Amino acid sequence: MFRFHSSQFSQATKGIASGVLTAGIALLCFGGLIIALPAVFIFIAAGFFFLIGMSVVGYAIRLFLTAHQMDKATGAGGDRENVRIHDPSDHIS
Repeated sequence: MFRFHSSQFSQATKGIASGVLTAGIALLCFGGLIIALPAVFIFIAAGFFFLIGMSVVGYAIRLFLTAHQMDKATGAGGDRENVRIHDPSDHIS
């Protein structure tokens, strides 16, 4: 009898199978709870989306503020004052 796989492959397969089984059982239980208590999960989902929305809005505000600070630092908002253009040909004798 020939074996075409190693014990490491068998262990990895068992690990993946146990993870998939655990995820499947958890999803079945979660689905059952949603069927049994739909009002509770509506509020949980609404709260979750509200918190995620607040996080996204906060991140967007931070990006706008960072872009504004970058514009101020580089002078992209208008003409800069006290800038002199150096012409090297002025010093040629």
